[in-house]
Amino acid sequence: MKILDKKAFEYFISTLWNIWNSRNNAICRDKEEDANVILEHAHKLNNNLWIHNFSSQLILPWVPRCCKWEKPPEGVIKLNADAAVNSYGMSLGIIVRDSDGFFLSGKASFINKVITLSGRS
Repeated sequence: MKILDKKAFEYFISTLWNIWNSRNNAICRDKEEDANVILEHAHKLNNNLWIHNFSSQLILPWVPRCCKWEKPPEGVIKLNADAAVNSYGMSLGIIVRDSDGFFLSGKASFINKVITLSGRS
């Protein structure tokens, strides 16, 4: 088996991502693309990433942050939740652990409902 160099591997990964993205567009948006178009998108994405990575300044400053789970006090449970929203609905993930970090419960779900919010200032 031949080992890919870094650039070939990055191109391979961007091609896989574009295939996956095209599949999602075909399923969710009923928008199909020709294989040559998918490969062209992968090539452009890969070139743009190389240009971005070699630019002299960061567009957004890198701010290091420590983000790790911390256990709650003895006898207390901790619930962690995360959600993502798009125009097709919402996904939600919840996990519950005790003070030793032991998994007690968890749930992941997708809500296929669009809620329109409006407000005034």
